[in-house]
Amino acid sequence: MNGKLCGLLQRLASPIVATRLAKEELCLSMSAIARLRLRKDQIGFLRSTDTLSTRAHRISALCTPTELAMLAEGADAIASPRMDLADALIDEMYEAVRTAKPARIAHVVSVVQYSAGIELYLNETVAALLRSGAKLLHKSDGATVLTHYVQLSESRLPVEAFHGLMEELRAKATEGQRLTFLKAKTGSSGATIGQGSGSGLDGDAKALAEDHALVEDEEEGEEKEAWTAPRARRWMSQWANGGGPWKPSEAIQAVELYTHFAVRDFILHEKIQEITLSVIPSATKYELEEIRKTVLSSCNVFALLRDTLTRRRDAESGAPVDGAGSTHSEGSCAAVTEMPASTRAYNLVTAGRRVPEDLMFEVVKEQSCHTPVDVAAQAGCIFVERGEIPEGVLLQLSAERDKLGPQGVVALVRLARRDSTGAVLPLCAAVLHRFAAEGIQGAAVETVLELCENLALPLPRGLREEDLSQLRGAEEMLREALSTRLLAVVRGGCDLRFQCRVAKAALVIDTNNELVQFVCSAVCARGQPLSVEQALLLLDLLCKRDFIHEPVVDVMEVAFRGLVESVVARMEASKEVPSEDVRYIAHFAAMQAEFDVPDFDPVALFLLRAVERDPTRVPTEMLPAVGLLCLRGGRHDTVAKIQNHIIKQVGTLSVNAVGELAQLLMVAGHNTVDELVDELHSAVTGILVREGNLLAEDVAKVAAACCRRGKAVDERVVDYLLNHMSALSSHVYTDLCRFVHLTPSPPLLANSLVDDFPRRLDLLSPGEIAEVAFGLGEVAELGQRLSHQLATERCSDYVIDHSQVFWRGMDVARLLYGFSRMHCTKRSLYNVFATRLAHRPILSTMGQEAISIAIAAFGRAKYLDKKLFDKFSRRMLAQTDALGAAELLFTIRGFSRVMLLNDRLYDELGARAAEKVKEFPVDSKCVLLNSYGSLGVTHPELATKMLSGIVESLSELKDANKAVGVIASLWQMHHSLEGDEHVATLTDWIVDRAHELDEEAIGKLCVVMRETNWRNVPLLRAVAEQSVRLQRQENISPNCCRAVLDTLGTFMLHHQGARENLSALARSVSKERIQLSEEEEQHLQLLLQR
Repeated sequence: MNGKLCGLLQRLASPIVATRLAKEELCLSMSAIARLRLRKDQIGFLRSTDTLSTRAHRISALCTPTELAMLAEGADAIASPRMDLADALIDEMYEAVRTAKPARIAHVVSVVQYSAGIELYLNETVAALLRSGAKLLHKSDGATVLTHYVQLSESRLPVEAFHGLMEELRAKATEGQRLTFLKAKTGSSGATIGQGSGSGLDGDAKALAEDHALVEDEEEGEEKEAWTAPRARRWMSQWANGGGPWKPSEAIQAVELYTHFAVRDFILHEKIQEITLSVIPSATKYELEEIRKTVLSSCNVFALLRDTLTRRRDAESGAPVDGAGSTHSEGSCAAVTEMPASTRAYNLVTAGRRVPEDLMFEVVKEQSCHTPVDVAAQAGCIFVERGEIPEGVLLQLSAERDKLGPQGVVALVRLARRDSTGAVLPLCAAVLHRFAAEGIQGAAVETVLELCENLALPLPRGLREEDLSQLRGAEEMLREALSTRLLAVVRGGCDLRFQCRVAKAALVIDTNNELVQFVCSAVCARGQPLSVEQALLLLDLLCKRDFIHEPVVDVMEVAFRGLVESVVARMEASKEVPSEDVRYIAHFAAMQAEFDVPDFDPVALFLLRAVERDPTRVPTEMLPAVGLLCLRGGRHDTVAKIQNHIIKQVGTLSVNAVGELAQLLMVAGHNTVDELVDELHSAVTGILVREGNLLAEDVAKVAAACCRRGKAVDERVVDYLLNHMSALSSHVYTDLCRFVHLTPSPPLLANSLVDDFPRRLDLLSPGEIAEVAFGLGEVAELGQRLSHQLATERCSDYVIDHSQVFWRGMDVARLLYGFSRMHCTKRSLYNVFATRLAHRPILSTMGQEAISIAIAAFGRAKYLDKKLFDKFSRRMLAQTDALGAAELLFTIRGFSRVMLLNDRLYDELGARAAEKVKEFPVDSKCVLLNSYGSLGVTHPELATKMLSGIVESLSELKDANKAVGVIASLWQMHHSLEGDEHVATLTDWIVDRAHELDEEAIGKLCVVMRETNWRNVPLLRAVAEQSVRLQRQENISPNCCRAVLDTLGTFMLHHQGARENLSALARSVSKERIQLSEEEEQHLQLLLQR
């Protein structure tokens, strides 16, 4: 074989190629390998054929008999020793024969011949498959195929069964085929195909006899050999065919072996189930419980046995309480009562609920005594959400890791993903290796699904690469084992709802979409029309998996079209629509709005047009979902009509419709109707009062809608969110943080969001971290509480340690601005991100908005990086004409706070701000003048236009102290105060509201009037009178008293009250100079230097 062919086969068998082959591609590849007729010594160059075998096993359930034969021939050619693959091919082929699918004898020969080549392999279904050859015989079957078939049948079937089969074949065969049968029978001489493999009848009988002796020895306490898959198969076959009498203990062992070794043998399965059912009446309660425990751990096998045991147990529990029933009831109650506190708290944590302090106290007390290792793992999950894992828990997990059961493994996986220190990773890797190899078959399906959900949690950032590589290897093994287990589950007798649930839970492990493909293909293979409920289940599955399966979509479209046409016809005829159909339509519309399947667009458009023609005929229950569909299509006018129509009927909506309406308000944003927000808020509050079953995410969306519209959030809604904060998804939590600063409600919700921020850092994307920090930074008075400071400290440390994940300039800018607003003064934070922003890949992607926000953030922190700010200055000068009002405000304020001197920059920015003077609110105009004044930069155009705008909007100015700041800034900008009519108007307004002036404003007025020799008698008298009032309230300092008296003396204005009340304090201060604050001193020094 040449080198190119070897390389091609190696590439085909490599995991990166084999796992991505579609069903048809793999079948053709396996058939091509079989046609190469490779000898065993020629396939030694293949490093591993396991990936090909695994892929073949996974897709076998989707294959036709022809494709099954192709897979079997390829597996035989590469000498794959996989018993599970042989089981799957035999089982699927037998199912095809039983259901009369177009199968041929050649297909059966290929599958059986492959199984015959596997050492020590035994499968009861092979004989049944061979016995079906008579009905598969076709006149075109050739001599080679029939000869192989006869030889296989003679080696696998008892003599009587073989002779009976031959009679059936002769009766149906042509003359040429009869001759072939005769030659094959006389020439076989009792030889078996694959001689030496240990699969012949004599070898099997001998092995079975040996196993029987071993079992008898074990019963005497002399165990000589451990259970292996071949030995378990031989023992179960001997036991099932032994003819009885059967013991319950043997039935238990047979059921355990069948499930533990994941055997897939239809005939053996039916025999074991039938025998076990026959021994149930004579079994003790303990034996019944053992059987029940085993069958419940694997819901894809022994369905009839499981149902029988469940009905029997239900009947016993419903009977009068005496004897065994009394004992069972008491035991159940005791089990509930004795549930460890750690387990109860763990269940609350996994449900996203807050752990009460009294329960947390019990968990802490529980750590002082020895608990099972599974409970210790659960306790670790509780503590890691609140900080660090106790050392005692870590030591117990390390010492008893081999004792971890399935529930403990599930908790350990969650613990490893929530522990940012990485202390549990090596332990978790070792446990997952063991669990994937030994424990997964014994785990209940619910536990397996919970494990899949925990694997979906993101790993913490910044872990050591060595630990991560070990964990990745273990998780790869685990994912493989989980996929195999869950594929076996969905192939079993479970209904479509459970299949969809399994496929959704397996999102992380089902990387090749094998589970979801199987579910969809199985639906199509039935060839029956779907009910609307089934179609909705499948649409939900496709939506959650973000996967399209065209054949099943075509089948679903028929169901949805029929539903929509029926409902629209009823609406147009003014007939009542059944509530069930209304809910179905709403569910379809909501999911189509989210997933947007192109094949369903005509159906959705037909529904939308019917709603647009007359919204009043549409049942209110389906309007919120239809509104989501309208938003997806950009039909904003229809959305407005829907909102106005719903307003008076919000109280009649179901819980599902309330959730859809909450989503509508979140997506609609500022296009929502205020009255509808109020009505929905009241409805949600009412449902919570009645203890309704509302999702925490829906409640959070309503709260976010209220915050966005500047409305108060009810205390009961806030309490509910506080108790379910951990249940919120990342994007809903982010939306709440973005808008919480707009609500006038008490800061309880904002405090909880801040406290939860450090816990969520590993769950949030870099963009979401930036949005949360930016939103929380806008909350008034945030950062003053000690808990806020501690949370901010932890979050700032986190973003510094993981600064490399922030690659978008806007994210960095919003992150820094949020932390600066939260009073984070840590210099290392600004050092790290200033260096990061200076990198060309990041800086080049920053727009004007991002740069202005970054400048404002550095300005608030008083941090100046000269090189970075020079780059910012050049970018701003180049784009001055494109700057908006908000960007100008952020930029000018930021530059002034770091006292960056650049005359050209300030001239250009000031001119642009003067052009946009009408776009600035009055407070922003004051801030702009303060910024220029603090630097002493002269800009007559800006000063004149801003002052004019402030005077025109005096009614909007709520504080006289800001007006004083404007006058001080104008003085610092060298603007003439005397003779300016706008200054006079502003001064008169200050005089009228002089009672609002504080000590700082009075000091500024005194300095300005003395330095400019500006004698304004009404203003002087107002300042003196307000100073007297502040002195009586003990809210004025000696320095301020000294300044007031000096100013009155400078302008020779006598004020008896000021002289009498302020003199005592003023005498304690030198008359030579006024004491300035540190910032004012810096400004003064800057002015003197200029």
